Parts: sequence; C-alpha cells; structure tokens
Amino acid sequence: MYRFLSFSIFILFSFCVTAQNEASIQLSTETIDYGVIKKGADGERTLTVSNRGNAPLVLSNCAGSCGCTVPTCPREPIMPNRSATISIKYDTNRPGPFSKMITIFSNDPQKTSAVVRITGEVKE
Repeated sequence: MYRFLSFSIFILFSFCVTAQNEASIQLSTETIDYGVIKKGADGERTLTVSNRGNAPLVLSNCAGSCGCTVPTCPREPIMPNRSATISIKYDTNRPGPFSKMITIFSNDPQKTSAVVRITGEVKE
C-alpha cells in the first residue's frame, strides 16, 4: 500500500511540474484589415506574437491560405513574457476584394494553431 501511495504522489507531482512549463501563444489581433488600397501599394503588415507561458514558444510554421499571402515567422524561440513580429505580405497586384487566412503553428499545447484573417480590397 505504501509503495502504491508513494508512486501515486510521484506521478501527481510529475504532472504538476510538467504542466507549469508550457508555452502560451497570444496574438495582438485575429484580423488584419487592409481597408481599400491601390493596386501595387505596399502590401506588408506586421503581427505581434507574445509568449504568456513559462517555456519558450516555438513557431514551427506560418502558412498563408494562398500564394498571394506570404507570412514570415521568426525562427528563434520566443522566450516567456517576450514578443516577436510576424511579417505578412499580400500581393496588391490582384484587384478586387480579398479575404484570406494565415495559420500559425506552435508548441502551445492548449492552442497548437492560431488563425489570423486578412481582409481588404485592392482598387485599380
């Protein structure tokens, strides 16, 4: 009985220690609105990603929903209570309204992927 109780306490303690050391992603916004912009205008915007956890946040991949939306994630881990910037470039040579998505994959166990919506309209 003593062995079982000791083993149970050890397992419980291990889970508590592990749960405290997790990364936690937080985005400055979930929507980037370009508004109405001219064809060929500057299509670059930025997004701030913060780590609210106790372990380094690793952004493993940033993917646009099409080739016209290209995000660039930082390659270095984001330390706890620090922030980094993701650069987002939209191809403004395509006239018309647009609504695209960017998906950010991370090691946050509660939110392994985060989605940012990109909207706007390109006028000739």
